[in-house]
Amino acid sequence: MSRTRLGWAQFMAAKGISVFIIQPGSKRPLDGYSWYLRQSSDADTIASWFDQTENCNYGVHLGAEHLVVDLDEGLREDGTRKQGIRNFEKLLRERGYDGLLDFLEKHPTLTVRTPGGGFHLYFEAPFPCGLSNDFPDDIDVRGVTGYAVGPGSEDSRGEWRVEDDSRVAPLPAFLTEYVREPGRKDPNASVPLVELDLEESVEEALRWLDGQEPAVEGRNGDDHTYWTLASLRDFGLSEEMVLQVANRPGADGTSWNSRCEPPWGDAELEVKISNVFSYAQNRPGVRSPAWRAQRITAAEPEGGWSHYIRQRYPRAGSLTLAVDNTVTAVGADDIPGDAEAVTTWDSLVGFADDEDDDRPLSAAEIAASDFPRVEYAFGSFFPIGFV
Repeated sequence: MSRTRLGWAQFMAAKGISVFIIQPGSKRPLDGYSWYLRQSSDADTIASWFDQTENCNYGVHLGAEHLVVDLDEGLREDGTRKQGIRNFEKLLRERGYDGLLDFLEKHPTLTVRTPGGGFHLYFEAPFPCGLSNDFPDDIDVRGVTGYAVGPGSEDSRGEWRVEDDSRVAPLPAFLTEYVREPGRKDPNASVPLVELDLEESVEEALRWLDGQEPAVEGRNGDDHTYWTLASLRDFGLSEEMVLQVANRPGADGTSWNSRCEPPWGDAELEVKISNVFSYAQNRPGVRSPAWRAQRITAAEPEGGWSHYIRQRYPRAGSLTLAVDNTVTAVGADDIPGDAEAVTTWDSLVGFADDEDDDRPLSAAEIAASDFPRVEYAFGSFFPIGFV
């Protein structure tokens, strides 16, 4: 299993897992590098990135089809060690396994030993999986949200070392009860906020789509397409209209889909649109002109938005919110879909970081951020993290 770091990155890409470069000796993306929009499974593209950035590490984004179960053995802030392996083995013994080795003998899959002494277990995902999970403490999940440091990468503690480079196996059925779809779904997520396919909604969706980048194969095209179609739904469009708008010529005479490389077939788009409507976290129409006209914009609360969020949601993580184009980083890793609180704000844009920061951010900084933007009027945020 002797490979260079580039070799391991290309190995992961060959398994259908997107790769992007991160800082040498670190888990963090390159400064000013939008990793979510700059990932690839093309071997030549990945090689060119390694040529351009000496000694870089790399991350892997699992997407909707894969996930990592992270058995964390790193140090806590108080100096005690996490116990991901022990907690996972306790779960396994309750299911009749003798421990982790017995489990991996019966379910061999791509396995990586982390510098902290834990494991990354790679699996095919039964459905798109988010960060939230029902595993015991010190066991994390990365799927459509977040990323993992790729094997062969190094930091001051050592290397992310492959222990088993066999196939990426399906997640065992008994573990599916411990993983979740991303975000908190509004129980009325299928109920439109406004009448669908209003002329003004369609026109605004087309204007918005004119300014969007096309999907490009090998450059996170699947995820970008999904996000684009989900955004069209947010304008208050039906499944049929989302398909029409994706193929309708805009101001320059070309459609968004025709600019994609390669363009999607209608049958392919219909499947993706169906998934968008099935997995949507918020109600259709949150970005429609008709809905905005009904909105109430609240005055900034006493102490500011950052203080308000910390008081209301004291669980400490780090999430950035944009409130009427004013952005403030706040500590909150679990913003629930609280319609009463969230609909007082004109718009919310969120991306996560692993450091607290109360400094206001500009729109340019958001656009250049290392994390994908998530826009939901009902606060169904997908916090982003890495392991």
